[in-house]
Order: sequence, then structure tokens, then C-alpha cells
Amino acid sequence: MKTSSDLFYRITALWAISESVLGGLLHGLKIPITGILVGGLAVIYLSMLARMISPKAILKATILVMIIKGILAPHSPFGAYFAVGFQGLMAYVLFSTLPSSGMAAVLLGIINLLESALQKLIVTTLIFGMDVWVAVEEFIGFVMAQMGYQGEGYLERLLWLYLAIYTFAGLFFGIVAHIIPGKLSKYPHRYPELKLPPRKEVIPAEIPQGKRRRKPGKMLILGLWSFLALLFILQWLFPNLELLPSTRILQLLLRAFLLIVGWLFVLGPLLTRWLKKWLSGKQSQWADDLEQVMGLLPQTKWLFLASWRASGIKSGVARLWYFGRLILANFTAI
Repeated sequence: MKTSSDLFYRITALWAISESVLGGLLHGLKIPITGILVGGLAVIYLSMLARMISPKAILKATILVMIIKGILAPHSPFGAYFAVGFQGLMAYVLFSTLPSSGMAAVLLGIINLLESALQKLIVTTLIFGMDVWVAVEEFIGFVMAQMGYQGEGYLERLLWLYLAIYTFAGLFFGIVAHIIPGKLSKYPHRYPELKLPPRKEVIPAEIPQGKRRRKPGKMLILGLWSFLALLFILQWLFPNLELLPSTRILQLLLRAFLLIVGWLFVLGPLLTRWLKKWLSGKQSQWADDLEQVMGLLPQTKWLFLASWRASGIKSGVARLWYFGRLILANFTAI
């Protein structure tokens, strides 16, 4: 019989491994659902913490997962930490305030995945400006006209479809997250065919991931960025100088270059360094809890890898569904 403390560490280990290595496992599928799946699984783990332990446990688990993410995936950008923090904080608020855990789980799924979708749209707008949507609308209108369709508003319909996909995905994971905690203890007995063979050896720690690209000529890129930033500042201070090209496309490209490089090489690393410094303080504060979760990581990683290999008998979305069922059926073996 697992104590609440045991369950807390096991669920936290599942969440940590999911955040740190699941993207690598799914890299070979080459389909754009990795973010939806990782976010959806986080909803399930958070619901398990709230229902099987307490909503307050979510806050501690969130900090531990962020610390472990920094250890296992030290090159993770600030946005990855922000996503984990947002998920944990939103889960704590919903499960602490709403009278129905089912309502909390469904709302958590929808809000978390919509946040992910809207974040991409907001970032795109900040980088390229509103002009990018005008250009996309014109392009879609041109393509549709070539196919014999006349009209407008194609971009708006496309964006609504995009948000609808994330909303329905959030609804699905929210419903699953509400169902799983009540049935988790019965899962291994109800589906004995999903039980994995005993672990006989330590599976190598390496996870299939895309090759990390080196940033060529970082100093050259930063030098060019500084020069362009100076031109933009001078153009803003002295509009009559005409230091920048008047072509809209070139202005969009220069704006995108400034913002992307500024985030990747300047603001992003500064925020990540500050966050890691803050997490280091928490690391010493919760050393015992961290040690407990870290001790479960090898077995949890084995569970993910063994489940992934066993799910190879399926393909596509069916493999992902079978992969999730294998993890749940063998959860108590961690």
C-alpha cells in the first residue's frame, strides 16, 4: 500500500521525466502534437496530485519539477520553465477554489492548452507585428482564388480552427485527468496484459533527441544585432535620417531578427539565469524531497522507455494512447 508521501514522489517523478525527456521520445514521430501531449499529461499529473494527495502538494511538486528540469535539461529555455510554473499555479488555484474536482480538471486542461496556443500567436505578433497577419491573409486569399474560391476572412477561420483544436484537446485531457485518479488502483488488475516484464537491467540514460545545433558566430550575430538596434534607435529619435529600408518586407525581417536574437542571446538567458539562481535556493531548502524524487528517476525513466518500446506494436496516435495506458498500468512499479 503506497502512502501519500510515496504517491507524491512517484507522481512528481513522472511529471519531471515527462517534461524533461518526452519530447525526445516523440521526436521520431515528426508530427506537431508533442506540445499538446506534454501539456495534456501535465494536466493528468496535476489532477492526480490534487485528488490523491492535496491541492497544496501541487506547489511543492511544481518547484521540484522545475529544479529537476534544470538538472536533466540544462539548456531548456525560460519559456519551458514558465510553462511548468503556469500549469502548477493554475492547477493549485482551480483545485483549491472550485467545489468540483471534475470542473477543475476540465478547466485546467482547456486553460493550459489554450495558453500554449495563444502564447504562440502572441509571440508571432510581437516578432513580426500585425503586418504578418495581413500578409498571411493576402497569401491565403491568393491561394483560394487560384482554386476558384472567392471571399475573405480565411485567416480568421483558420485561427479559430487552430484554437478549437487546442480547446478540444484540453477538454479531452481534462476529462481523462478527472477519470484517472479514481481508477488508477484498479488499472493493473483490469488490464493485466499491459503489465511490463520486470526490469532486469538499467536502460542507458540516453534519450533519442534531435541534434543540438551549435550557434555559429555568436559574437558576429550579437555584433550585427547591436548595430541594427542602434539604427532602429537612431531612426526613432531622428525620423528624417531614413537609416532603414522603406520596404515593408525588409522591415519585418529586420524586426524579427532583432527580437528573436534579443530573446535567444540576451533577455532569455538573463531570465533563465535569474530563475535558476532562485531555484538553487529552493534546492537546498527542499533537499530531502529532491533526493527522494531523484532516487525514483532511473526507474521512472525505465518505465517511459520500456513503455515506449512496448508501444511500438502500434503506430501514430494509437501508439501514443497505448503508451499512456502502459505507463498508468505500471505506475505502481516505480
